Amino acid sequence: MGFLLLSILCSVSIANLLTWYNRDKQIDIYYIFAGNYLTASLFSWSTNQVPVIKAGGLEYGLGIAAGLLFLVNFLIYQKNIIKNGQSISVGIMRVSLIIPTLLSILIFSESLFYVKYLAIALIIAAFVRLSFTGHIRSLPLVLLLFTVTGITDSFMKIYDEKGLSDPSLYLAILFTSALFFTLLLIFVKKRSFNLKSILLGLMLGIPNQLTTKFFMNSLTSIPASIAYPLLASGVVLLAVVTDAGIWKRKFSGKAIFAYLMLLIGIVFLNIKW
Repeated sequence: MGFLLLSILCSVSIANLLTWYNRDKQIDIYYIFAGNYLTASLFSWSTNQVPVIKAGGLEYGLGIAAGLLFLVNFLIYQKNIIKNGQSISVGIMRVSLIIPTLLSILIFSESLFYVKYLAIALIIAAFVRLSFTGHIRSLPLVLLLFTVTGITDSFMKIYDEKGLSDPSLYLAILFTSALFFTLLLIFVKKRSFNLKSILLGLMLGIPNQLTTKFFMNSLTSIPASIAYPLLASGVVLLAVVTDAGIWKRKFSGKAIFAYLMLLIGIVFLNIKW
């Protein structure tokens, strides 16, 4: 259980770090992302056990495309945190699992238990309610984050079905591609060099990597059917707590009820049958 709690803390710390970075006018978010992906690339290559010669068209094609989507998704996530707050943003990142779930049904012919339909209905109802409480300030940004995150997660599902049994080489290519596209964006935007932002980005990359590492470690002692819903609900719940406690975001009674609906939906969506 300790590793699972650490994974939840690391995941929520990413949202809080981005919230903090956005309040510092001297920070360049592009260099933040560059530092983050540099950490991810170095970590991925250092832990990769698959010979590079085994990489084929799927690894390079899917990895490069996913790397670009990772960057786009991070940019949208950052903008959502600014506009809609971290509670909504973290929640959207978690419920985007709906897209790869539907992909599994349509392409890989997987069956969907009734509880998943209930989860989707609860999640939709929760976000409709939140939109009326004023907690969603930009619906287009929310929908964009939901779509891009879902498509990005779908790439992992496709690779899990069609790629090598060990995804470490694929992840190394993915994060290296994300770093390349970030540096290309910095060049196109003609951003001045910002060492402080790079160092803060390197710091952001640490919890970004540890989130997955701690979660994988937790699966050795906690069944996946319990670990996945606990992780998803724990991250959203802690994001709401830190949003209120650290960043002083106000939550009405109707908004809290909507978040409870969202939490239940996320738990049902992540249950492994």
